Amino acid sequence: MRIACLTAIAVAVFGCGGADEEQGGAGGEAGGGRDAGVLVDGATIGLDAGAGGPDILRECEDGDERPCGSDEGACQMGVQVCRQGLFGAACEGEVAPIDELCNELDDDCDGRADEGYNLGRSCKALNDRNVEVDGLTACDLETGMVVCIEIEGCEVDNDSDGVTACTDCDDDDPDNTPGARELCDGRDNDCDGSVDEIYADLESLCYVGDGECRRAGTVVCAADGLGTVCDAEVGAADPIEICGDDADNDCDGLVDEGFPLGDACRVGNGVCEVDGVLVCDQARTGVICQGDVPAPPSPERCGTGLDEDCDGAVDEGFDDGNACVAGVGACLQRGRMVCNEAGNGTECDAVPTAPGLELCGDATDNDCDGETDELAELGEPCTAGVGECRREGEMVCGANGQAVCGAVPGDPADELCDGRDQDCDGRNDEGFDLGAVCFEGVGECRAEGRRVCHADAQRAECSAQPRAPRDERCDDLDNDCDGRMDEGFGLGGPCNEGFGLCVADGRVICGPDGEAACDAVPAEPQEETCDRIDNDCDGGVDEVGLYLYDDPLNCGMCGNVCPGEDAICQDANCYRVYYVSPDGSNVLGDGGPESPWRSITHAVTNAEGPLVIIRVRPGTYGPDNDLLPTENEAWPVPLRDGLQIVGLGEGFDRASEVELRGEGDQPFFTLDNLGLLPVRLEALAFVDGGSVVRMVQSEASLYDLLVQDKSAVSASFVDLREDSSVLIERSRVLRSGSRSSCAIWSNASAVTIIRSTFVENRRNDADTVLCLFGNSEGEVVNSAFVGNQGYAITAWVNRAPLRIVHSSFGENSQAAVRLVGSQAFIANSLFAWNGNYGIQTDEVVTPDDVELRGSLFHGHTNTAWFRGNRGNIDINGPGGSEDNIGGDPLVFSRIQFNLRLREGSPAIDAADPAVTAEWAIEFDNDGSIRDGAPDIGAFEFRR
Repeated sequence: MRIACLTAIAVAVFGCGGADEEQGGAGGEAGGGRDAGVLVDGATIGLDAGAGGPDILRECEDGDERPCGSDEGACQMGVQVCRQGLFGAACEGEVAPIDELCNELDDDCDGRADEGYNLGRSCKALNDRNVEVDGLTACDLETGMVVCIEIEGCEVDNDSDGVTACTDCDDDDPDNTPGARELCDGRDNDCDGSVDEIYADLESLCYVGDGECRRAGTVVCAADGLGTVCDAEVGAADPIEICGDDADNDCDGLVDEGFPLGDACRVGNGVCEVDGVLVCDQARTGVICQGDVPAPPSPERCGTGLDEDCDGAVDEGFDDGNACVAGVGACLQRGRMVCNEAGNGTECDAVPTAPGLELCGDATDNDCDGETDELAELGEPCTAGVGECRREGEMVCGANGQAVCGAVPGDPADELCDGRDQDCDGRNDEGFDLGAVCFEGVGECRAEGRRVCHADAQRAECSAQPRAPRDERCDDLDNDCDGRMDEGFGLGGPCNEGFGLCVADGRVICGPDGEAACDAVPAEPQEETCDRIDNDCDGGVDEVGLYLYDDPLNCGMCGNVCPGEDAICQDANCYRVYYVSPDGSNVLGDGGPESPWRSITHAVTNAEGPLVIIRVRPGTYGPDNDLLPTENEAWPVPLRDGLQIVGLGEGFDRASEVELRGEGDQPFFTLDNLGLLPVRLEALAFVDGGSVVRMVQSEASLYDLLVQDKSAVSASFVDLREDSSVLIERSRVLRSGSRSSCAIWSNASAVTIIRSTFVENRRNDADTVLCLFGNSEGEVVNSAFVGNQGYAITAWVNRAPLRIVHSSFGENSQAAVRLVGSQAFIANSLFAWNGNYGIQTDEVVTPDDVELRGSLFHGHTNTAWFRGNRGNIDINGPGGSEDNIGGDPLVFSRIQFNLRLREGSPAIDAADPAVTAEWAIEFDNDGSIRDGAPDIGAFEFRR
């Protein structure tokens, strides 16, 4: 048996193996958890899948490692390894914590060793003669268990109080030792065999408090052990002393304090007042004066100076001494109210003067009849002054006491031209020369009139109305009436006539049609030849019956012959053409039309030339063909700049005739840092496998592609990263379920979708068909998103507004369009039966964020067509309401995977014509605008 400590004394005094060391910091990350997020521009953006946001697409690159676990104590760190874009939960190579053992080690990695084992405590051990002896607890290093080891001798002092275990009455507590002070704590502190012997009053009767608060208790030890206290609690004191009960109610040692009982006092008022003594009031909270019954009160009298009614006031109820008046007008006199002789009331001591004769104009009632200046002619109407100075008034009192007209004539002013006499001289508008002949305008605009008053009345003006100016013509006249003739035509300046070799120089002159003309005479044209010169003077160069954009003998320029038997001229560039066929051979074929290759991988690897077109004949291409191992199709295929892969199917659905089958999660094609000419994929169908194309800093055109029934984990249609650009035209993505977040993933790139359909793609509710992240640009024209699981389009913090025109969104399980910190322009589009909302915004929206023009909304799960702060955002369409075609009897029909209005619907031509004119891409099956009017929604697709 291995014991943790060499001697029992070492265990008792010091403990074992660093159990009191401070805990160190844990290293690395525990477990394999990770925070949900989306990698955007090198940073992780958190997404809440429960609120409808996309799930994690990629957390790390396969093979990456990160530390995990802890290196504290006996633990050792491990690593987590990235597989399929995620760090696994397992921590490989880790030494994990275990339950703590008694072995001088930190087994549970918490920074302490052997905690919880109570080492060094007294115990009984068996010696080598199997006799029980005193011992101490210690660790068995071999078993990790606690054992009891024998104490050798009486030298042990467990509590370090200087007294050994053989003489100490309590060797586990230094406070209990011989010679110590005896405390009142129920223990034998001085080791004399007695407990608390110096505290004789323990458990005796005791009291606390005064008066009604006094309570009995028992003497007990004090909390600090240095004495005793009474354990009784003082009773609650009454806050108010009670009057007359001979008790100390408020427990202050005094009885009935504050109540002067028996003191002399007076009771009653006025003539009723008598002697008394102070006694307790009825509530016993104070004292009142108690005396003989006072005399009864009598009515109060005026002027006696006595309180006859015994209410504490003298002469109350009388207004004696208040100011008063007697008489009216000039007879009025002022005085004071005095008591009458009977003493039961008051009267005014003022005496009015005698009335006199009424005078006019002194504003005084001279005859004391209550009226002032009452003359019969006063107030009659009258006038004074002439012209604009004439004023109306009424008769008033004059200075001599007679009635006069109170009107005051106005002051004369400067004469105005308005048909009135402002200077009050009896004449109107003198000095303005009214009626004189005058003229207005210059050049061709000049007209005759007469002088009349101007609207501002300050001056006269000419009544002539100049003719409106016209555009200046080259005819020696001032047509635009600016005082100049034939300006702007550059007369006399240099000019030339004709094109190419026929050009002749001359001077600018006026022509017979009023426009500037050149007097130069061009030379006669010659026969056109391919020499980069316009020989026939028609404005074109080398147009000798050749179209230089597709002529292999004159490709882009005259004489530029495309080399090779299978070379073609396309878009003014020479391309080498190769063929791939299911019955071809990678071993014997050369890629020509007669000996095609069998593998697209082989064709891309072996095709020569900077610009290459690979034409793929109808059939199935994939990794499970019957060729030799070196000839098998292998994905992904890295494409180079300017490469085109074109299926040779026929008819509208020719893409379905060339079928490419993928393998696992591998993408079919990859583009990395291509930028001179875009890659083009055309008329191809993709089944199984991963993404159709994964792009980094590249440009591609995808035309007439079919993606259907794919279920791989990474089965996105297109994956764009780092300033890539893709044009998707007339393509279809159908029933392609996967656990990937987006059918089209764009990060810091640009996506343009024209006349394409995305139908019944089954993903999680939080997923999206088109995802725009990291300042991506998006444009959707004439396309349909129908019956998809999740959102149709999500735009996440993008610099350019998402533009959606003439498109349809129906029966998608989440909102059709989700905007997170992004703007949008949506016009002439149809939203029907989508989950929750037609348009959903996850942040506050202002009228500058979303512009809606000519769009229709119907049948969404929520009653509102729009989630967010709408501000001034309105629908430019019929009704302008949340459901702006809900009453239409011909609402919607699903035609060939496309949701649109039925023929005859009154809302069918509700589109904004300005948007239709701007885009000019609203087509039906026959390529024409229906009934000559702009329509709403995408064109009618066929399967």
